[in-house]
Amino acid sequence: MMLKHAVQENPGCDGIVLGGHGLFTWGNTQRESYLNTITIIDQLGQFMNRHGDKVGSGLFGGQVQPVRSDRRSIATAILPFLRGRLGAKRRSIASFSDSEDVLGFVQLRQCETTRLPRHQLPDHFIRTKIRPLYIPWAENADSATLKKQIVESLRTYRADYESYYHAHAKPDSPALRDASPTVVLIPGVGMFSFGKNKTEARITAEFYTNAIHVMEGASGLGHGLPPIVTGDDFPRPAPPRRKRILGVYQLCALPPSEAFRIEYWAPRRSQDPPSASEKS
Repeated sequence: MMLKHAVQENPGCDGIVLGGHGLFTWGNTQRESYLNTITIIDQLGQFMNRHGDKVGSGLFGGQVQPVRSDRRSIATAILPFLRGRLGAKRRSIASFSDSEDVLGFVQLRQCETTRLPRHQLPDHFIRTKIRPLYIPWAENADSATLKKQIVESLRTYRADYESYYHAHAKPDSPALRDASPTVVLIPGVGMFSFGKNKTEARITAEFYTNAIHVMEGASGLGHGLPPIVTGDDFPRPAPPRRKRILGVYQLCALPPSEAFRIEYWAPRRSQDPPSASEKS
């Protein structure tokens, strides 16, 4: 009913975006509806790319250190150690990525400040947890220093995750799961992802890479307002009311309590009685 009212008040509109939900489009045929969807998504992408191009290398505070030319050998040497520390409660398979998108993100100064929910869909919380583990590591440090930092950072991550669970858990919430991360970011090296098998580890990496794209696109909108050209038909985004890490994306991130409800969603048992709304 709310959508119907919005369309009636805006005759001629060809789509509606619901904040925190998604895009609705329509047409006289299935094909027309589909074409309207991909057209609007393409226009939105071009709009966001123009903002991102204007920000350039200044996004997320700029680069904190250069990419290491020996990152593949470092990843090979450190992976058994990292996998062993993360597999304290359950064994897992690892996947490594040093793609251009990943390296462009892990090198950024504000990449470390990933302490709030950074995801868009329930699958993100289930596969990548509420946030990744970031390992601060100076470009001139050796592998021994990196291993020490992994141990310290992992200890802090697990303590924070347990605090997050106990702060939001309800009496009927599922039990605390493994507090280890499934995504690990190391500046200069790349991203490690973990899963129960090779496929899950790869998919976890794909999910977080998608999250990187969303963070970059949304954050680019908070850095000035490039001209809107013909064909945009989008309102100019309001600038952040105050400086916040990760810019616009931070302003619309889910609160931890809502993220917990998604990550620890408990399906209703078949023997549970239906609610009043279900009866009606």
